[in-house]
Amino acid sequence: MTIRNAVQAGFALVLTMSAGLCAAQDSVRGIYAGGTFGAAKASNYCSSAGLGAGVAGCDQRANSWQVFGGYQFNEYVSAQIGYHDLGKASVPAGTEVKFNALDVTGIAAFPMGNARLYGKAGYFYGEAKGAGPGFAGVKEKHGGLTLGAGVQWDFTRRFALRGEWQRFPNMGGGGFGADVDINAVSVGALMRF
Repeated sequence: MTIRNAVQAGFALVLTMSAGLCAAQDSVRGIYAGGTFGAAKASNYCSSAGLGAGVAGCDQRANSWQVFGGYQFNEYVSAQIGYHDLGKASVPAGTEVKFNALDVTGIAAFPMGNARLYGKAGYFYGEAKGAGPGFAGVKEKHGGLTLGAGVQWDFTRRFALRGEWQRFPNMGGGGFGADVDINAVSVGALMRF
């Protein structure tokens, strides 16, 4: 069984187990939207030959942001779609690679009073776009499994704050000489409608 099949089976199990809870949790059902700001790290950009390996001043950290929307089935299960601007990695000569991704994830939450811990898993479709000497016009697209975890504080029934980590593996590809794994940490807010 592949990781993708295991994740799909896990989502199916969670949704099946929560079907009975949906009716009992009407007060937390519905559409939500939000955004976050944070930092992303292209974890192997400065160590990969052909990218930034051995270049003084190589920078694999950047500011990042995301916007997202979703549907909360009950207090335990949500489905979400998001757009992530994951910043850029660069070397001083002006060569850089910008990263962004779209994702669709399932979220399983564990309520603890007004707070909830959550895990998320799903599919992302990302793009790495080069600029500057050596990478001008190079664009790579890649999809795969994305995982994340976080904590959410519900201040009211409609408003919540989030802090989360999410991983986007193997961004980029052969055109850049190596794949890059992106880890993003962010804080933000959401509003339920």
